[in-house]
Amino acid sequence: MEELIFKYIRNKLTKTEKVQLQEWLDEDPENARLFKNFVGHWKLSDFDVDLLKHKVWQKMPHQHGTAESQSVAINWSWLKVAAIFMAVLGISFYLLKNQFISSDELAGAVEPELIEKVAERGQKLTVKLPDGSMVKLNANSRISYLSNFGNDSRDLQLTGEAFFEVQRDESRPFKIFLGDLEVEVLGTSFNVNAYPDQHAASVAVRTGKVAVSNSAKTMGTVLVKQEKLIFSYANGSFSKESISDAQMAYGWIENYLSFNDLNLEEAMALISKWFDIEYVMVNRRNTNKLITAKFNNPSLKNVMENLSYSYEFNYEINENGIVIK
Repeated sequence: MEELIFKYIRNKLTKTEKVQLQEWLDEDPENARLFKNFVGHWKLSDFDVDLLKHKVWQKMPHQHGTAESQSVAINWSWLKVAAIFMAVLGISFYLLKNQFISSDELAGAVEPELIEKVAERGQKLTVKLPDGSMVKLNANSRISYLSNFGNDSRDLQLTGEAFFEVQRDESRPFKIFLGDLEVEVLGTSFNVNAYPDQHAASVAVRTGKVAVSNSAKTMGTVLVKQEKLIFSYANGSFSKESISDAQMAYGWIENYLSFNDLNLEEAMALISKWFDIEYVMVNRRNTNKLITAKFNNPSLKNVMENLSYSYEFNYEINENGIVIK
């Protein structure tokens, strides 16, 4: 019967088990009283549980009188009820202590909710996480994490680009998952660029240390201040370099638009996100040529003028977007 009571608390009873439990409750008023008392006190403290067990034990007939009278006076129905009561209390205490059952679960909120924060095209967004860490999202980027973030772990998913300022907590590493790449830190500030429409992802560290590995854990490295890792989507290779220009690495948080070894397609995709504008290439161009440049608080026309000079094309900006001729 203790198993049925336990399943009742978790709302897991089948129709047949509900009938069995109801029959047991109707069988003896003491059963109903026991059941009601237990369910009403499932959140007892450790001390209260021990105290309640003691009271049940004291009320059992074999605790009073002589050994001879005990053999005659034992009420076997009460003994069975008390045994069930203490067994269920023991199970409940163990589960509560080990947090296998939470008050949220018993209230119906069994699964934590997925939370998403999105910076749309042409926007930037600053997010404060439950653990106090700050995340700055670049245009067309998003993070997702569970509503219990920070309780036991600090895991989140990133698509796009974000700058992190992580609160230090050695007992709960901060982990970022982005496709075939994983980033783990204790407390530091760093930038992650992982737009899926670019040929590579990068991690650039401003302060502290950052561990980076592929999802298969076959490759990994540790980055320190002013180091940057580049991860190739094509072959999954790692390369590490020193950061000589911080504005190129994470200057977007100060409104620098940077092209760091991008081809024309990648540069136009970034422009599209930054300015929230569509583009079309009327004539296909050589996209193997890479460009490196940065612009401080740029206008769309200023950026397009520089690109058209570098790649030798004409362009038009109209109400529908950018046309590259």
